[in-house]
Amino acid sequence: MKKGRTFLLLLPALLALFGFGVVRLLQLRFETGDIYPPYSSLRVDPLGTRAFYESLETLRGVTVQRFIEQWTKLPEGRNTTLFVFGADTFNMNDSTADEYKKLEQFMYDGGRIVVSFAPLNTRPWTTRRKEAKEQNGAREKQPDREEDKSDGEVEDKTGRTKKKRPFDENEEWPGIKRISIKDRWGIDFGYADLPKDADGVYQSAVARRSADMNLPESIAWHTALYFDKPGTNWNVTYRRDKHPVLIERKFGSGSLVFSADSYFLSNEAMRKERHPGKNRGLPRWFANTACMVW
Repeated sequence: MKKGRTFLLLLPALLALFGFGVVRLLQLRFETGDIYPPYSSLRVDPLGTRAFYESLETLRGVTVQRFIEQWTKLPEGRNTTLFVFGADTFNMNDSTADEYKKLEQFMYDGGRIVVSFAPLNTRPWTTRRKEAKEQNGAREKQPDREEDKSDGEVEDKTGRTKKKRPFDENEEWPGIKRISIKDRWGIDFGYADLPKDADGVYQSAVARRSADMNLPESIAWHTALYFDKPGTNWNVTYRRDKHPVLIERKFGSGSLVFSADSYFLSNEAMRKERHPGKNRGLPRWFANTACMVW
């Protein structure tokens, strides 16, 4: 009985201690920001872009804020730059006409949109799957794993097992037409695997300046992605070998900038691969403007 009473007396203290531990754990997670996606401006770890965000706040004449709304809620673009870090090629290549129109209106109003894509060591699986479908005359490849086979089977009302049509990520929802970035803006995505060292570990490549601008002559490049055969209305700023990796296009009084890599904007790059005194050309992307980070 005495032990039971002692336990009851200690129970509130134990619960309070447990609650404090949970709260402290969540607080630490939010402080580091690793609960957010890679290249989020809320992350302070190497994969975040908070250092870049806070550096913009130090620029005179520039106001900075995070934009966490949908594309359809973009404000007027005049004298405003919207940064999109760590974008996904699949999502950017699967937009609706209304989404494109909203982005274009933002730029025609005088805004600039800077999109940097998440780094990839090699060609993504979704692209390889699409190429395999095209080579096989749009026939789906048979699943290799047992769990894939079970996922592809369903039972009908009679209890008999039949094959389920695989989900196609390019399938359109009723009433919604998806438009590729190539059809809308005249660019396509290509991939050239990053080099490997003797141990088979992927290494960074080098992107070299193509335009006559006050920018670093070369920077380390950490992605296999490049922009395949952009049209003549695109200006190439950097290339990896012969492949364009940072390009810009005018839209009215605004412009659109695509960077195949996000690494050089990350907290890690700000510490390891800075170019002090060599990037005076970069502020033209946001000088005398408001900056929004999506």
